[in-house]
Amino acid sequence: MSYQLIPNSSLILRLSDGASIPPDPANRDFREYQRWLAQGNTPQPAPSPEPSTEPDFTGFLDLILVSDLYQSIVAQSSTNSAVNTGLTVTMGALILASNGRPNVDGLQAGINLLFSALTYTPADIAELTSILAQANLTNIVTIPQP
Repeated sequence: MSYQLIPNSSLILRLSDGASIPPDPANRDFREYQRWLAQGNTPQPAPSPEPSTEPDFTGFLDLILVSDLYQSIVAQSSTNSAVNTGLTVTMGALILASNGRPNVDGLQAGINLLFSALTYTPADIAELTSILAQANLTNIVTIPQP
């Protein structure tokens, strides 16, 4: 007999027949699983979930808000109205997208406006590139070239 853990669950999968076993001491299958463990056996680990290829606008928003780039943008927005406008448009589009209503054209327009007025460094571009990749947005949003 062999078993496998089920991802994000307390259930155990019995591999011989595909039965899902709840962690209930009153359950005969669970008691059998406990005896199997006591004999020194180890269940197979839960399979790793496939990485998502879906755009993660909420993840992007979360990452950008704690980035050094965002801190620089906010600082510049207080003295540069074009940066402020670009930030407002971009954040509005991100908030809508993170709530399930993505307007990719609006987001790209905000980023374009922002980067046309922003003073930034190669490190800022590298940070933004990394955040876009982590959020699966590299095929949706482009970074304007200087």
